[in-house]
Amino acid sequence: MKIHISNCNKKAPCHFINLIADAFEKKGHRVFRFDNIDYPSFYLAIDRIIKRSPFFLLTKRWSETFNFKQKYKEFIGKQWIKTIKDFNPDLVLVINTGWLSQKAVRVAKENLRIPKIICWVVDDPRQSAAEDLVNFLPYCDIVLIVDSGWIPLVSFFNKNIIYLPLASSDICYQPLNQLRDLDFFFVGSFSINDSAGFLRAYILSNIPSKYKIEIYGPGINYFRNIYSGLKNFNCYDKNISESDVNKHWNRSKLTAVIYHPQVINGISPRVFDAALTKTPQIIQYTSTIQELFPGIKLPIFESVSEFSEKVEYYLTHPKEREELAEAMFEMVKNRHLFIHRVEKIIELL
Repeated sequence: MKIHISNCNKKAPCHFINLIADAFEKKGHRVFRFDNIDYPSFYLAIDRIIKRSPFFLLTKRWSETFNFKQKYKEFIGKQWIKTIKDFNPDLVLVINTGWLSQKAVRVAKENLRIPKIICWVVDDPRQSAAEDLVNFLPYCDIVLIVDSGWIPLVSFFNKNIIYLPLASSDICYQPLNQLRDLDFFFVGSFSINDSAGFLRAYILSNIPSKYKIEIYGPGINYFRNIYSGLKNFNCYDKNISESDVNKHWNRSKLTAVIYHPQVINGISPRVFDAALTKTPQIIQYTSTIQELFPGIKLPIFESVSEFSEKVEYYLTHPKEREELAEAMFEMVKNRHLFIHRVEKIIELL
């Protein structure tokens, strides 16, 4: 089959869209990776300049003329349609919508005779930035969704919805069989403009200070002045690469997965990533976590006290840590790689 995938970030090999494309190719399919960056335009540059200039208020008065973001969407839509015409795919797979306009998707659906269009919704469609997404959904043959809690909204626009969580890749994450010299390691965003930052910082600040702990994430230094418990840990206010995340997980006896508040019933793919490094993890509860790991007694928490208790328990019980890590590793290797998600998508066709 010929698969057209949008919107790939070709400069980020471990980005999940590229990993999906890799999995299709591994299964023997031809893939065209559509990346906005391949089609440069001056529209966004003009938009940024105008917003910083004294003429910004005047442009709002004539928004149709000066809406350069919309002009950029229309430009990208034309390039997207052209690549579909040239590639003539059996399947068009769009992850969210990127910069695609409703007009471009309508033209593709009505005029190009594409056998199937699938949208995989991976970001919360309840956010205001999802205007293009909800305009796109009626033109899809199938809508895949990573969180079943979003279904009530999405079902207004398309009834053919299938729950399919993201996955991981053993190319990016794997055990390194090195000394685990850290008790606990956590990586994530700590934005001060996002409730997720406060949630993560507050929960992590309750880990006992006697343990050797490293925390990485932009914004963490701000929260050290709010939650004093964080001052006992080594905190690094920066992003780190996937390879460094893999190394640090492999150094650690334990990690945790704390979701963004937009997660309702789904889970973070970090659960799968960490499992592939054989790092035991304490996991925030959602209604689907257990069904993704049947037969495994997961250390799930729904409160700060539960979190602290389970961190203490697993850091003092190495046998249970190793058994948990091995069981989750095998489950992810057998069920939750991107190759398994691609197999599911092909099955749906």
